[in-house]
Formats: sequence, C-alpha cells, structure tokens
Amino acid sequence: MLSVLANESRNGHVIRRLQEEMLKEAKSSQHDVTPITMALLAGKYSKNIKNKSVVTHHLLFYPFMTGFQHTRAAQALSSMLSRNTLNPADIVVLHKLYNQPDPPPVDLIRIPQFLELLIDALFKPSSRINQEHKSKYIFLLAYASSVCDSWNYRRGTRKLLTRDELKGTTQAAEKVHSILTASRGSTELVAELGTLYQCIRFPVVSVGIIRWVEQVVSEPSFFSLSTDYCPVQLALLDEVVTCHPLLHNQVLQVRKKS
Repeated sequence: MLSVLANESRNGHVIRRLQEEMLKEAKSSQHDVTPITMALLAGKYSKNIKNKSVVTHHLLFYPFMTGFQHTRAAQALSSMLSRNTLNPADIVVLHKLYNQPDPPPVDLIRIPQFLELLIDALFKPSSRINQEHKSKYIFLLAYASSVCDSWNYRRGTRKLLTRDELKGTTQAAEKVHSILTASRGSTELVAELGTLYQCIRFPVVSVGIIRWVEQVVSEPSFFSLSTDYCPVQLALLDEVVTCHPLLHNQVLQVRKKS
C-alpha cells in the first residue's frame, strides 16, 4: 500500500521516507527485508502492467518475472543486500549498467542499506578497498546522490534523465576520499582544509566526512593525544552543519558519542 502511495505526485516523497524508516527498523530487528524491497521496486518499474499491486504480490514469489526490465541490476543488488556486504563482482556489474545510455532506475541504488554500505566502504578508516574498483564505488555513490531520474510509473518508462551534477559530485568524492585516506595527522588535514571545505558543499561528501570523523574521534586516545584547541575533525563537522541543516542530527549524534 505504501509503495503505491509513494508513486503519487502529491506528498509521495513523504510516504517514501516513511517506507524507508519502516524497512530500516525491520532490518535493525534482524529481519531480511531484501526480498520485499526488491519486489516493491520491480513492481514499480515493470512495463505496461496496469495493476501494480498485483504485480508486486507475484514478485514476492517470482522476484524477476517478465515485465521487469532490470533483472541484472536487481540480482546484483539482492546478492549484496542479503549478505549485507559489498561484492566487487556485483559492483562491476552495476557500474557497467549505470554507464549505459539507458541505465536502470536510480532508485535501485538509492536503497538506504546499499548507500550505507558504500559510505562505510569509502569513508571508514578501517575499510580496505581494492584500488582497481575504488572509482566504481565512488561513481555509484555519486550517481545515486546526484542524478535526477523521472519516470512514468504507470507505463514503466523513463521521462527524463539528468546527469548534470554527476561529474562534479564524483570529483568531490574522489578528492575527499584521497585526502582522508592519505592523511596521517592534523597537519596534513590543515593543508587540505580549503579543498575539504569546497567539497563539503556536496551533501553526499558531507555524509562521508561525518562517518569518517565518527570513527576517528571514537578512538579512546583521540582527545587525550590531541594538542589542538579545536581538532580539525570537529572543524569539519562545524562546516557540515553550516552547509547542510538536514545533517544536523547526524552531527549531533557524533558529538554525543565523543
């Protein structure tokens, strides 16, 4: 029912947000929400099918039925989501598909669980990514956060695809990832502060910085070893708060933990 209401032009975004929170809560309660998540998306984008609710019901049992045109992307995502871990082979498949002239719907890679996995892989200090595939991870994260993809849900056809902000978002994420993974202390970060502040203008980059700072300041010895009046990491959070009011709560949670 929520999936059908989410497609309505009036307040559909509110319903989608509610739907995401319900799936998040179900996952936190150790429920595997991957099958229903993919079934709802498949029903949403199936071509030339009038009764979407009936299709969604059948997709719960036959998840990649005829009518859904993006089974390769759905299968790659389902594999990673069900295991709650990223797989380089599936990432390669998605990267190839989303570089095509007629890519799958961006909603497929906007599943919150998938975005969380990408953020962790790229911005957690303890994460190790194969350098050969790093650009693919960054591309998918940038694509999910910057591309405008408008569809006619009744027909299952695309109306508009705009990638104007993709290049800038990708470059910003690449710069910040390189700086954070190469920096060994505050001195190196201070030298790159101008670049970091510029890249923080991109919301997805700010989310990544929050995740990175959260891990760094959670180290038991961080504040005892810090000699700065205001550690650079906290200065970065201050800039995030200034640029992105919607991220205030995430920053607050980090400050509470530290």
